[in-house]
Amino acid sequence: LIPIVSILSFLFNFLIVYVIKKRKNELKEEFFKYMSFNAKSNCIYCIIYIFSPINECVSIEHNFDLICSSIRIKIFVQLYKIIFVEFFGNCVKMCGNFAYLFMTLHRYMLIGKDHPKFFDKLTKKIQHKRFKLVLIFLSLCLSIVFLFKYRIQYFDNNYATDFPSSSLSNVYHSKSFYYIIMFFNFLYFFINFIIFFILNLSIEILTFIKLRKELNEKEKKNTNMTITNYKNISETNLNNKTKLEEKNKK
Repeated sequence: LIPIVSILSFLFNFLIVYVIKKRKNELKEEFFKYMSFNAKSNCIYCIIYIFSPINECVSIEHNFDLICSSIRIKIFVQLYKIIFVEFFGNCVKMCGNFAYLFMTLHRYMLIGKDHPKFFDKLTKKIQHKRFKLVLIFLSLCLSIVFLFKYRIQYFDNNYATDFPSSSLSNVYHSKSFYYIIMFFNFLYFFINFIIFFILNLSIEILTFIKLRKELNEKEKKNTNMTITNYKNISETNLNNKTKLEEKNKK
């Protein structure tokens, strides 16, 4: 199912990029730029994962047999998993999460005019290309740990199913290597999943609250305008009626 889901996701995100690019003169807000950047990241991620099953083994239901790709033991296939699927794939995923976070932040800033000063300063910094390059560099640094999580397996045997094999199970590595890899692995997942989830959820809640507040204020303004217009019409009708009565008396 991975290739099918990846292809469908690629087509959906490619459509987003295409529409934004085609209507770039109309969609000039930073919100759409980060939406496009997020969609481009998702496209790259999907392309990488379309070919990821060449390293996987599938188990048959009600049976312990495994169906594995015949080329999974090839060196270039193992390198593909280490460099592209693990390292580059996780790097692109983090870049996409950064883009989605800034996209939600800019969407919040599009609602109303009164915003926290911190958000105003942050959105102005985010617009700079240098800041974007820093985020890409940060994603690369945090993802580099995945280059060391696996090692190429050169010998095939009846018991080996993982190509490449995990470096953490290698008895030749010291405990310090194991703890370093585990620490940066935890740091990556903590930032890329927990921190991003909390930040995105917080901004979404703030956006909902602000949108509701803006709608309530607009509703009050419309109600006040309706009441004012009704009073003006009533006063006008009353004046006209009074004038008409005075004419009739004359």
